[in-house]
Amino acid sequence: MVMPKRAGVNDDLIFRIRLSTRGIERRSGLHEIDLTSQAILYFIGECAADQRQINVSDIVHGPGFGTAPTVFARLAGLEKAGWIQTR
Repeated sequence: MVMPKRAGVNDDLIFRIRLSTRGIERRSGLHEIDLTSQAILYFIGECAADQRQINVSDIVHGPGFGTAPTVFARLAGLEKAGWIQTR
């Protein structure tokens, strides 16, 4: 049997939070988006939560989302699906 090393009364909280998060993602339709687009969306969301305005170059130079054409294509897909708005 394989178990998380720190499994205890409160140590499994991170796993319970992850299960809740996955349920929310599934209900929102986020699970239908590929992982890279999800990561870009999370990056945009974190910036918005920090009240940081970002532009496409911030995303291109962000944490390894790919080349500019790749990022532009993913942003276009996120916008078409209604997840983001570009200006």
